Amino acid sequence: MFLNFILYIFYGFHFIKISKKKLLKVCLCVIGKRENRYVKEFVEHYKKIGYNKIFIYDNNEINDEKFEDVIQNEIDKGFVSIINYRGLKGKQVFSYKDCYKNNNKNYDWLSFFDFDEFLELNPPFIKIQDYLEIKNLKNARILK
Repeated sequence: MFLNFILYIFYGFHFIKISKKKLLKVCLCVIGKRENRYVKEFVEHYKKIGYNKIFIYDNNEINDEKFEDVIQNEIDKGFVSIINYRGLKGKQVFSYKDCYKNNNKNYDWLSFFDFDEFLELNPPFIKIQDYLEIKNLKNARILK
């Protein structure tokens, strides 16, 4: 109300409704095995289109390559988290359930992609939040 008063004094505005738009928080869950040659491009793409976090379930063999060797800087920044599923067989569904269970309260939207899947937004959408907000998908419900 004080800001409305100030705006009225200086600009003659009456009862301007000022509200902060809540920016949607969107994360991505992916499980991967021997994907080091693709992981950097994958992470950069989803960061560019506005994802807030990526959870990578590392399903490599115990002594196999490590995602940290390629994207340690994004892990250090907190944009990527690695969840150890190394050496486990047939765990894709379990990893997605785990990601949902651990993160559904912290994010408005969770996406599940493979390392060879890249979401492309068509103009005018540049960020995933813009798409979800404009398309009014924020009120969608998961069907069980």
